[in-house]
Amino acid sequence: MSRIDDGNPIVLKEIKRRIREKGPITFEEFMDVVLYWPEGGYYTAEREIWGKDGDYMTTIDISPVFGRVLTKQLYEMWSLLNRPEAFCLVEVGAGRGSLSSEILRTAKELYPDFNRALHLMVVERNPFLRGEDSHRFEKFETIEEIPNNMIGCIISNELLDSFPVHIMIQKDSLQELYVSLDGDDFIEVLNEPSTPRIIEYLNRLGVTLQEGQRIEINLRALDWIQKAGELIKSGFVMTIDYGYAAREYFLPRKNGNLICYYKHSVNEEPFRRVGFQDITSHVDFSGLALWASDVDLEVTGFTTQFYFLLGVGVLEELEEVKEFDSKGVDSLIRNQGIKRLIMPGGMGDAFKVLIHHKGLDVNGLSGFSFKDFKEVL
Repeated sequence: MSRIDDGNPIVLKEIKRRIREKGPITFEEFMDVVLYWPEGGYYTAEREIWGKDGDYMTTIDISPVFGRVLTKQLYEMWSLLNRPEAFCLVEVGAGRGSLSSEILRTAKELYPDFNRALHLMVVERNPFLRGEDSHRFEKFETIEEIPNNMIGCIISNELLDSFPVHIMIQKDSLQELYVSLDGDDFIEVLNEPSTPRIIEYLNRLGVTLQEGQRIEINLRALDWIQKAGELIKSGFVMTIDYGYAAREYFLPRKNGNLICYYKHSVNEEPFRRVGFQDITSHVDFSGLALWASDVDLEVTGFTTQFYFLLGVGVLEELEEVKEFDSKGVDSLIRNQGIKRLIMPGGMGDAFKVLIHHKGLDVNGLSGFSFKDFKEVL
């Protein structure tokens, strides 16, 4: 239960309208309005949510080296595709386009032939961000607008964790969490699952919840990976996010895997600061891999961000510090950013990289040359 007077009035008005008109709504619907309601949702409003002045730091905020070494992996993909004249790179959930911009800069600097082939498209729902200068980007609002039969790579970086999720609780039987109102308070109520797809998902993974267990089910992530696979004629889908393989994802945890971010602090109270704080959930990578196979996507590799970045040469980006002048300070800052990206116990372990391929034979990629954990999926 939580008072609702500390949230965005636009978002609160819409949630209250829905509950009063049709009764309790699923947490997934609640989360969808909170994050994506036009102009008032967390991801659709005109305000800073990333970086030092936002609520959390993304990998590209921490260090542009992330985009630089990612370009090396993309160059290898282009080579495996026999260097097509047009290599389509689609970044979904591109935000300000910082990652795509770094990829373009690096391609121009290191791989001029790849740069000439690169056709970059960004997908972003926030209309304010889509209006920003995007250099060579072709801009779209949804992935459904991307032309079919593309050759290249679709990449998502910290995207799937932001998809609205169903919350399920095993209490005598499998029940779903709904959101209702008690005066001016949000309350949780339980009822039957809102869609048979939830039961089908758990059955296909062979998962049985323990009594009292609470878990998030991200059906939209499954739809997303299948849509991405359908777009590709030949190429790759790269998913970078925090999460687990199923055998770890479904371990009992007191409050599941739901996390909220506000001003670089973490909490587990999604009914607070509605519309003003982020709500995310970890990704089930086993589910992604299983549903991806339905559209002929094969797992290329699965590993931690730490091992992936080592494989694509992130340590080569470290700079020697000879003197503590302005250049030396810049090098220290650069090296510290690299350290944060690969830190074991931090982002290096929490973030995973899952790559699929379609329409070509792939024996491996540099990103998986240190460790490949795809057998745990």
